Amino acid sequence: MIKSFLKYISIAIICLCLTISLCGCSKTDENKDIEKTLSQIQYLDDQIIYMMNKLNNINFDNYTVKSVEIKKESESGISSSGESGSSSGSSGAEASSESSSSNKGTTTSLRLEHNNILVSSRDEIDWEKVKSDIELLSSVWNVIIVDLYKIGITNTQILGFSNDLNKAIISIKNEDKEKSLEDLVNLYGYLPQYLDIVDTNKGLKDLTETKYNVLKAYAVLDKENWADTLKFVKEANTTFQNVLNNTGYIKDKQVSMNNINVLLKEFENSLSTKDKDIFFIKYKKLMESTYEI
Repeated sequence: MIKSFLKYISIAIICLCLTISLCGCSKTDENKDIEKTLSQIQYLDDQIIYMMNKLNNINFDNYTVKSVEIKKESESGISSSGESGSSSGSSGAEASSESSSSNKGTTTSLRLEHNNILVSSRDEIDWEKVKSDIELLSSVWNVIIVDLYKIGITNTQILGFSNDLNKAIISIKNEDKEKSLEDLVNLYGYLPQYLDIVDTNKGLKDLTETKYNVLKAYAVLDKENWADTLKFVKEANTTFQNVLNNTGYIKDKQVSMNNINVLLKEFENSLSTKDKDIFFIKYKKLMESTYEI
């Protein structure tokens, strides 16, 4: 009788331990799913902003490294050159060049070009690169969908992104800058919705909402509707106050957050100039600061 009783007690204890263990595993798996989803949302954030910037030739890196091939003909003394590629960097170094011989009679020169707003062309858009990027985003999105469903993102929110992604692909394929910016910013608008479910602290969600309002101002700039531009930037300032009031989120980010706050107010004040280049300069500095958190 006693042995039977002890047996049942032992089984109960084992079951209880297994239950606790399984609950712990489930919690760990849930945390991993959330961390994975946060990194995926950050990827979407980075890529959408990158494409929107490409449509105005804005680069957050300080300079671009370009390689130029110089062909020489020794007998005639005639030489020709052409750009063959580029890459980006974030150093503040002065422009310089470095040469190396790659083929007989051909020299490759590496040139540093600063990514300054005032010397960049807004009309020479690298559509081939943007088309490649949006197609890549579409492929990655098909993978991300599965994980979004797992953490509770609604079917409506996921299908909405998919439909707007299709619109963005068509606009970019047609090389329609104004419509492409509109469709890309609509895509970005889903990210705060996703973070509202994933981000329990709401700090990252409010920061992303702030960036969304800034991007809405950026997207309508070509229409030169300065009233709407100012409205969106004011909304960004209002939303960012929620971030500043979230002491749990900013406790170890105080300096970065104060910097963003100052840049946001400066950005809003600069709109009185109604100058696009001033807008882009302030926009670039502000958005760069959000990556320094």
